[in-house]
Amino acid sequence: MLVLFVAVYDNAKAVCPVNATFNYTVGANGVVNFASTSTGTTSRMIIQK
Repeated sequence: MLVLFVAVYDNAKAVCPVNATFNYTVGANGVVNFASTSTGTTSRMIIQK
């Protein structure tokens, strides 16, 4: 089972917008780049395989 945890940082404050929507792209080495279309924030997650 693969569990994903997305942390969105806005001005150095960790926020968890429940109603946020995200677009994501999978880059090299399993790096997932998220872009929130509702908050304008971005985050990056590295998936260990």
